[in-house]
Amino acid sequence: MKWKSWNSAQLLNALPLAVLLAVAGGCEVPTNPASGPGQVGHRLAVQPGAAGDRAALMALYDATDGENWKDNTNWGTDADLDEWYGVWTWDGRVDQLVIRDNGLSGQIPAALEGLTALGRLDLSYHPNLKGSIPPELGNLADLYGLVLVETSVSGGIPPELGNLSSLVYLDLRNEGMSGSIPPELGNLSSLEILYLYNNGMSGSIPPELGNLSSLRWLSLSRNSLSGSIPPELGNITGLEHLFLDDNQLSGGVPSSLGNLAALERLSLSRNRLTGALPSAFLNLYLAENEFSWWENRGLCIPNTAAFRAWMARMAFPDWSVNRSLCSADREALLGLHDALDGENWTDSNWGDDTDIRTWRGVTLDSDARATELRLGSSGLSGRIPNVLADLERLKVLVIEGNGLIGEVPESVMDLDLDVFWWSDNPGLCVPDTEAFRTWLGDMRSTSGPICGH
Repeated sequence: MKWKSWNSAQLLNALPLAVLLAVAGGCEVPTNPASGPGQVGHRLAVQPGAAGDRAALMALYDATDGENWKDNTNWGTDADLDEWYGVWTWDGRVDQLVIRDNGLSGQIPAALEGLTALGRLDLSYHPNLKGSIPPELGNLADLYGLVLVETSVSGGIPPELGNLSSLVYLDLRNEGMSGSIPPELGNLSSLEILYLYNNGMSGSIPPELGNLSSLRWLSLSRNSLSGSIPPELGNITGLEHLFLDDNQLSGGVPSSLGNLAALERLSLSRNRLTGALPSAFLNLYLAENEFSWWENRGLCIPNTAAFRAWMARMAFPDWSVNRSLCSADREALLGLHDALDGENWTDSNWGDDTDIRTWRGVTLDSDARATELRLGSSGLSGRIPNVLADLERLKVLVIEGNGLIGEVPESVMDLDLDVFWWSDNPGLCVPDTEAFRTWLGDMRSTSGPICGH
């Protein structure tokens, strides 16, 4: 018999408390037994593969300066392996190797593949444990838990870990890691927890992760992941926690995420996502009432009663909802910013990662549409772009005292302005045409030169 089950007790020191609460239940961690000779924990000498276990353990001891560990009780002695510090056995074979914050220094040896009955491997909290993750760990067919948190392990995640068909949780939180997420991880059919928080991953999120039908917890936060959110993640219908914050993800949020009926917590903050939340999000109950979306280029909440009610159920205050309502004018304003040297504007807070409602000089109506644009003496330079005409509800346009040049484009006559001030620019003027004169004549207040005058 081999130890196959897993539960929150086994994760007690492996994962955050929130994870433990999410997977609570089941049987207890096996402990180093105090049984006498002849009992299960003391059959090492007669069990097949036991000698290989001892050799693999000693390879770890030698590769990580075992003589200077904080606790190396019985390591290298003739004592039964279940009496070695951090070692648990089952049916005479090493089932768990859990050595945390114990002064290991060196590299994880490939020889650990000799622990062919190993179920759990945890070597966390060793800042001097360096090198890469041995791809040979992918040969541990019985491994259900792999935890390497806060070590100095570097390099990428070996694609060979995708061979671990019994793996239930994988926690690799290490700042020194790099590379992309191997698509082979999508083969981990038993995986319930994938924790790749803050471990230097770049590239895109593999759509193959959508094959992880058993997954309940996915954390890819605080990496450098780019590209779009794969719609395939919406196939993980049992997913309860999804954290994609603090990356460089772009594009819209796929409507398929609305299929995640079991989802309790969702974090999309601090990316480069754009567009409105899909209407399918109204299907999400988010039992933990935890949803974050702020600090994205243009991700916003649709201005509908249904979405307002959805946000209210999660106890978001009105001011929080109102400041994130979708504005059809955001892209036009960003286009104006880019065309008129916005990076060098005076006291400007416009940009991809800020809320349009806070932008200096912008006034919005209740539908988050721009009605006033007051950018006098703000450092604008260049020629007025046609995108200005996309601000369909604009009533006040003040751009005097800047460095603008050229003729005001005819497209701006599509705007029904009440106030237009364009004076004190080095070369900005309105064309001397009947159409422009008529357009200006319908306004309440104008100020600026006509070309040629």
